[in-house]
Amino acid sequence: MVRESPGVGRPVVTMIKARVDVPDRGLVLNLSIQPNSDNSFPASHLIELKFEVPADFDNKGVSNVPGLILKQTEHSRGDPLVGAASRISAGFFWVALSKPEVEKQRNLGLLRERGWIDIPILFDNGRRGILTLEKNGDGGRVVADALTAWTQGAQ
Repeated sequence: MVRESPGVGRPVVTMIKARVDVPDRGLVLNLSIQPNSDNSFPASHLIELKFEVPADFDNKGVSNVPGLILKQTEHSRGDPLVGAASRISAGFFWVALSKPEVEKQRNLGLLRERGWIDIPILFDNGRRGILTLEKNGDGGRVVADALTAWTQGAQ
């Protein structure tokens, strides 16, 4: 968890940041989750996903990430976060979490309670994959601390 500004002239907010390295594939994911501080944008929180791949990456690159799925166990079926995903540029995606209070609370509850995150990926060559992350130990504490900060109004 960090406190920093999401951009020039933007207020400092509490963010969850993670770097995920998949050395066997040469894939790196930089992920961040932050509350949305732009009132003109209809989202409660923004999830930013930036993929880095080597020039000789088998799947060429990442063309789409349709959202995130939160699961109780590694092998259980999960529930998607409610929101809209969009491609910003090559390998760079946003998932804007839904702003209505009921959906916001559902999303935050899933982030708080579920220990596993699936990130479905469509690669440039048409192949599909799922990057599965476990939120345990330090990761679980970071998410819990950020959720506490967000619910206490400390953007």
